[in-house]
Amino acid sequence: MTRVKKLLVVAALASAAGAVPALAQAIPAPPPPVAVAHATADPTPLTATAESRELALKLTQLINSEAATRAMVDRMLKETLQPALAQDPLFRELEKRSPGASAEFVSVMTPIILETLSAKMPEYQQTTSIIYAKWLTADDLRTTLAFYASPAGTRLRNALTEHADFKVSLTKQIASLGQEDLTAGDVRADIASSARTAVSVLTSEDQAALIQFASRVDMAKFNRANAEIAEMTANWGNNIDPQTQRKIEVAIAALMERRLAEKKQ
Repeated sequence: MTRVKKLLVVAALASAAGAVPALAQAIPAPPPPVAVAHATADPTPLTATAESRELALKLTQLINSEAATRAMVDRMLKETLQPALAQDPLFRELEKRSPGASAEFVSVMTPIILETLSAKMPEYQQTTSIIYAKWLTADDLRTTLAFYASPAGTRLRNALTEHADFKVSLTKQIASLGQEDLTAGDVRADIASSARTAVSVLTSEDQAALIQFASRVDMAKFNRANAEIAEMTANWGNNIDPQTQRKIEVAIAALMERRLAEKKQ
């Protein structure tokens, strides 16, 4: 495999892996001292009930909707992947010799990655809901659902979608040519960056609503749940299925053939 082709394959696989955190829309922690004032020092897992499992699934379906995921992935490919690739000297040379290669690469990869995430989403939502039900009571889940379905919560969800940040996950993978695995720390770093920006752009009224919500639930439980979800997300990102890898390799080979044919004309 040529260096260029390997770079493109790695970038595509990194995009597929880096896009998985789009499924992991975590509950943002509000600023201290509210989060600290209402937090169990060492929360213990709960025995999930039928009610808490049902509420947890509704929660993850709300905060990890397919529409939001598609919007985040589209933004990642256009605003994060291309700048990350532009840091590679070989890719810059490819773009110089074949203008528009990066844009075509993104257009080719987008449907493959979205198809992969759409296929994963039901199982991911189910697995995530099990984790939330493991740490959160039915009352916690009802309170959280009520907030995220409220106008302020909806605006926060929209802000998280608009300001999703995948730089850590993508740049690490591309820089190492796929030799380094995605870690839970990478996922948490990207989610934390997204959450900080999303909260910062809220109005003071919406920030107050977030703080009020946080005062009614135990944020330590959310932190434990989100840490477990980040670990699970990293594992998912590191295990892209062989069918998707094959689709990526075939699509990139076809892209390169088209570019070479155009150059000869």
